[in-house]
Amino acid sequence: VCSKGLYKTRKMALDAQRMLLDQLMGQERNLKASEKTNKRRRFSDREVDKMYLCGCSAYELFKNTKSDLGENPKIPDDACKAEWEKLSQEEKDSYGYEYDTMKFLEGLVQQADRKIWKNKRRCVEDDEEMFKTQAGKISEIEESFPQMLEQIELFGSQGDVDRALQIMTAMNVSKESRKALLKIPDHQKKLIVCPVSGNLISSADNDERLRCHFEGKQYRGWKQVRSMLEVFKKNPPP
Repeated sequence: VCSKGLYKTRKMALDAQRMLLDQLMGQERNLKASEKTNKRRRFSDREVDKMYLCGCSAYELFKNTKSDLGENPKIPDDACKAEWEKLSQEEKDSYGYEYDTMKFLEGLVQQADRKIWKNKRRCVEDDEEMFKTQAGKISEIEESFPQMLEQIELFGSQGDVDRALQIMTAMNVSKESRKALLKIPDHQKKLIVCPVSGNLISSADNDERLRCHFEGKQYRGWKQVRSMLEVFKKNPPP
């Protein structure tokens, strides 16, 4: 398993290097001078990442995160993006790239929202289970008190002071346990669902862990996806 993981990591690194070299030196960089056509890549070429042109390539945003979509089948080309950005909005509309990007992002967000709904339901169920467990322990302790009091009175009346003291000690321990259970705050270690990424966050997390989440690549990626989709929805591309 480790060797497979290492192979995949190395392959991803090599693919990233190859893609960078393609952008800097062109796809014909390894060909002989006589074999080169000197063809410049255009933004309309099939291999170009059209979502990257439109400013939101989900493949690039989520690379090496838990939301990784896998290897980008297209090439994110900065030169092509610059060429695309020089077009008028009317010209951009004629290609339909923004519409395709909007539909792709729409599908991603729908998947993320389903994940958020499932995680929220899971959190509610976990909270209910935790409450039942806590309430059950408290009830069990309280139900033992009358029997303990009867035993203390019984052994006291029989002159068995040692047994009576043992039960009194056990009862005091139970009272402290009950008090501790009652003091557990409702928010202790509750899981909260991030409304942007769908990830689970512990309410007990310190400021540093929360900062890492909100500044992380995955959260920022989903933030950008949702923001871009809102922009498209306000002015839907044809």
